[in-house]
Amino acid sequence: MSTDYNLIIRHTLEIRLEKRFFPFFDIKGKMIDFVLKKIDGQTIRWENNSSRFDIGNKDLSEIFFFGIANYGLQIEGVDNFEVLKSKVDLLYSILDTFGEYNPQSIVRIGTKSSILYHRQGKGFDAITQIFKNRFLTSDSDFEKAVKSKIDDIGFSFDLVHDEGKAKIQTGPMTKLEAMAKVFGDHEKYSTFPKDNGIFFEIDFYRDDKDEIKTLNPKDVVKKNIENLEEIFEGFLSYFFSKSK
Repeated sequence: MSTDYNLIIRHTLEIRLEKRFFPFFDIKGKMIDFVLKKIDGQTIRWENNSSRFDIGNKDLSEIFFFGIANYGLQIEGVDNFEVLKSKVDLLYSILDTFGEYNPQSIVRIGTKSSILYHRQGKGFDAITQIFKNRFLTSDSDFEKAVKSKIDDIGFSFDLVHDEGKAKIQTGPMTKLEAMAKVFGDHEKYSTFPKDNGIFFEIDFYRDDKDEIKTLNPKDVVKKNIENLEEIFEGFLSYFFSKSK
């Protein structure tokens, strides 16, 4: 089925710990063997002098990580949010089944999606102009005031939500710029069929550690994803609603 847009996403989930989970050093060998079998992993990477290990598939488009200070996952080059939800289920299946890696001092649960979104018929110049129209009262007045021409444009927002907080960075961006600044040179990004689009980085998180203690981390993660997706779709609706 054809659509009027293309998008490519990097999803990152990080559960950050307030207190370092030092029992990790005693169980890491056993845990590596367990995770390798559970996800059919093919690549192991060590970070921070063996205080964290990453296990991914052959091309590192899916990575699970566990350490003394955090755990989570990263997914490269997908076009939806459903794959992230399924990998969250796998992550917590690993933790529930293994059992020995069970850190309790969670201080932040963050779900970040970095997205390049291209709307058919809206090239780079058109998107740039929509940004100016939506978020600058008058770009010509601004340029006169600073005695300069706007060469690049981007915006950031901090949002307070009923179920957490969000940080958004967004602006028009070429594919090459997105790869250089954010995505890297992974093949999934280099083969994205559009040369430009709107870049979003949306980090939805909860960082009230007292409240987090009373909640199930997996439930928080799933809700984070729902809220992040809702913010993304709401932004698009607002952005394009008066651009025709």
